Amino acid sequence: MKGYWRIFVLVFFGALLALIYRWYYYNAITLAHIQMQALVLQNYVYHNYMQSVLLYSALFILCTLLSIPVTLLLTITSGFLFGTIGGAFYSTMSAMLGALLLFSFSRYVVGDWIQKRYGYQLHFFNNEMRSYGAWYIFILQLFPMSPIFLINVAAGISVISIRNFVWSTLLGMLPATLIYTWAGTNLYNIHSVNEMVTLLMAVLALVTVLFFVAFLIRRYFKV
Repeated sequence: MKGYWRIFVLVFFGALLALIYRWYYYNAITLAHIQMQALVLQNYVYHNYMQSVLLYSALFILCTLLSIPVTLLLTITSGFLFGTIGGAFYSTMSAMLGALLLFSFSRYVVGDWIQKRYGYQLHFFNNEMRSYGAWYIFILQLFPMSPIFLINVAAGISVISIRNFVWSTLLGMLPATLIYTWAGTNLYNIHSVNEMVTLLMAVLALVTVLFFVAFLIRRYFKV
């Protein structure tokens, strides 16, 4: 019975994900929906600021934890509701808390078991993450199309420290978050999220490549 609690937790988590994704499939949140309700949301925030922050943060944490694909829209909306800096702060902190919860779930539910069972096979992976894990996470978080859910899970399975995971995740997600919240201050002028994301991807992809080259130079030439 010793290891059955892990199976139960994984099955429960999987079932919860399936239910939420089924709900999202039939009730997808779009940019048009947010723009239609923008004045209602803005009025609610004006009269209930702290309550709005708490509700927004709770929703963002849940979406990050369960990898529901609405965090981009939530980040844009936060710029409209809370301003560029306020929106970026609430979005970044919420995303970080969600990532940390997923990291902890991965590490303490399956990570310890995987490390004990496959420690020898993971020797190279563990050495890389121990020495350069913060760099890897920072660069992956910086690139807007990275699979964030998988990054958080893999980091939890690895041997990277929580401190390094937190600072590299925060710094990696901050540039895109600031751009999205700034765009959100002009919510009504956004005609297509895809167009905005494409432009952002081009810029951040270039920045990511530059950081990756710098990392390789440091990694192999010990500069």
